[in-house]
Amino acid sequence: MPEWFDLDFVYHASALFFFTAAAFGLIYFTFRYPRGTDIRIWGSRLSIFFGFLALPFHALSEGRVNDSVMMIFICLVFSLAGIEISRALKK
Repeated sequence: MPEWFDLDFVYHASALFFFTAAAFGLIYFTFRYPRGTDIRIWGSRLSIFFGFLALPFHALSEGRVNDSVMMIFICLVFSLAGIEISRALKK
């Protein structure tokens, strides 16, 4: 691997990118589209998926799976479950 290529920077930057995309997506789809629309539901799912994509990069940048990774994982699971339960009860 070239000496100028910093793999730790790539892990940090990837985690930051996916966490930022997830947060922006949740905010955007929440305020842009009305409740119950398919685009809002799929946008929220996509945003949570970006959060899940960020977790391995965050764990690699820390060097291990620590408490923050597990807390974010649990929050993402509960968010996804909440979206799916509210969608199922709405019908």
